[in-house]
Amino acid sequence: MTMRRKCLTMKTARELAKRELGTTKTLMAEPGVLGYYRMTVGNLVVRMHLDRNGHIVMTANWASGMHETVQLFDMETLEKDFAAEERRHVQEQQERFEEWVGDCGVDHCIQKVKETWENME
Repeated sequence: MTMRRKCLTMKTARELAKRELGTTKTLMAEPGVLGYYRMTVGNLVVRMHLDRNGHIVMTANWASGMHETVQLFDMETLEKDFAAEERRHVQEQQERFEEWVGDCGVDHCIQKVKETWENME
């Protein structure tokens, strides 16, 4: 038996867009990607989809692509899930740290941490 992965529906995307953005005017399905939606609101490009944990991920970028904002919402209530956002933030920090250590080497990173710590005193 295979497990079917849930995907975001247009109905739910509309409900969330209306609640959070006040409009659904330009909401459309992403071409060729089931369960992904996008819309433009002024100079913002907003995208919505489900993450692997079942949260609705809403991202907003300026049309130029800079300064992405990410919010997570509970699939059932459509309320912001602050705890999930914090977990995501911590995970992203951990991944950046691991990448830094992997790129620069442990000894270099230890030295940089020591220097920073000494400068804080």
